[in-house]
Amino acid sequence: MIKDDDWLDRFTTCLTPHELLQMVRTLYASYSPFMPDKDLWHLLRQILPTETVTEEILRLSGHQVINRILMSFYHGEEVIKYYLVRDRIHKHDEITAFEIGVLNSRLDLGTINGRSYAYEIKTELDSLAKLPRQLTDYSTVFEFVTVVAHQRHCQKVLSSIPEHCGIRTYHHTSDGIRFYNIRKATRSPFLNSMSQISCLSSQELRQLLQDTGVKNIGNTRQQRVAAVLCHVPRRRINSLFKHALKRRFQKQWQFLTDHFDDVYPIDVQTVFHSRMDPRILYYH
Repeated sequence: MIKDDDWLDRFTTCLTPHELLQMVRTLYASYSPFMPDKDLWHLLRQILPTETVTEEILRLSGHQVINRILMSFYHGEEVIKYYLVRDRIHKHDEITAFEIGVLNSRLDLGTINGRSYAYEIKTELDSLAKLPRQLTDYSTVFEFVTVVAHQRHCQKVLSSIPEHCGIRTYHHTSDGIRFYNIRKATRSPFLNSMSQISCLSSQELRQLLQDTGVKNIGNTRQQRVAAVLCHVPRRRINSLFKHALKRRFQKQWQFLTDHFDDVYPIDVQTVFHSRMDPRILYYH
């Protein structure tokens, strides 16, 4: 990993804050962890000011340079996700998953550890326009819902979200991101069995029915939903839903846990979804 960050200072001296923001946004939009190093360096030479491409930077790989620039100057959700996940990576008997489809929304991070937790991130670059709908969706599926919001959003979030939702904010420090709890989430009063069932695939419904000893499983998703509603007590569906979600993401989470120290921060979500060995990702 990168140890000497002196070369990063050139960006703040050579560029105005607006120019720096535009540069990192362009870099983020153009970057893919799957790009080979030669293509990343071609990209960097197109985007970085000539005076910032020093001998120090040329000794690094393209993945290293881009990750360090983005972690230092790009305050998007991938940076926040990295620090949230880093705090959970060695927790016992739990999984965390990225970008989970929940009804009409897509959850940034979800954690299952006996209880279910939903985390929606709103950085300084994000709008709050979708937040009411997102929290409505998450609150019918996850037991505890928390908004992780940049300071500029905190007052508006605090005054507008349901009382059961928690709020965390964060500060950028020289060591990364530090999180602070403003309000702790309480158990959602809006959990809905049908919403939870709607988030499971046909195969997951089949497994759920088998686990509960139901014989007539059916062949279509519609038949399996009907079988769950007919044969599985509503009070059990929440527990079975959490078990199904944990099983869905267990291998991906274990893979990320095993390789976390070798993955560059911006690439964590990509490695989670692809389960690509970092040795292949970074050295092809």
